[in-house]
Amino acid sequence: MYCDHGGAAALDHHPCRYGTSRLVFRGPRRPLAGAQVVCLGGSETYGRFVARPWPALLESALGGAVINLGVMNAGADVFLADPMPAEAARGARAVVVQVTGAMNLSNPFYTVHPRHNDRFVRPSAALRRLCPRLDFTEFAFTRHLHAVLAHRAPAAHAEVVAALRQTWRERTAALLAAVGGQAVLLWIDDAVQAAPLVGPAMVEAVAAGAGGGVVRLRPRPDGTEGMVFPETAAPAAAALPGPATHAAIADALRPLLARRLAAAA
Repeated sequence: MYCDHGGAAALDHHPCRYGTSRLVFRGPRRPLAGAQVVCLGGSETYGRFVARPWPALLESALGGAVINLGVMNAGADVFLADPMPAEAARGARAVVVQVTGAMNLSNPFYTVHPRHNDRFVRPSAALRRLCPRLDFTEFAFTRHLHAVLAHRAPAAHAEVVAALRQTWRERTAALLAAVGGQAVLLWIDDAVQAAPLVGPAMVEAVAAGAGGGVVRLRPRPDGTEGMVFPETAAPAAAALPGPATHAAIADALRPLLARRLAAAA
């Protein structure tokens, strides 16, 4: 049994892999052939600590297989580095791509882990030149790096942010093209934990490549009500969407996806 942080209160997310992919997705594992909808995204798609994340709710509502290919803390790099998610998306009748963060992307100033995109791997020579007095060995995660840069070197941080935003536009456009150019783009604009750098102009810039339109959601904070987690994971749970937000996402997506599935029948 798989348990986040252990403990009797932890959910079993039935982690699984597909084909030769090294990525770990939320299960139970499903046959990809004949999938109605494939969902690509980050933590808000994976649905940690939530018994029925929005892809599962959509499956019940639409009456066909909805494959959850969300990866915790993922940026677009996860899905561009591994061919399986895009291949699965191209084989589905409809695709949802969640707007993921700009922080968790390899860029001209630093490199992130290829599968755990929130993990800071190394700075580039350009970042070392910008911040010669900073000890980069103290950073394990991109969020910590940005917090320190914003506090100690705001001018350097602004330069890094500008590069990240351009990188985000390029990688998100590439991902939308890779999945076939007909995805519904899901923007949970105040619940994407890794995306404080993504704004309306950026989403608008890539929206034309989605083909299936943009669903923008501004859910109210729902705390941890209805979430399942051990006491030690309470801070992590509080930072993620709860069941009410997942239900709101499914409700927002359902009419658009139902029309797309009917048109594809």
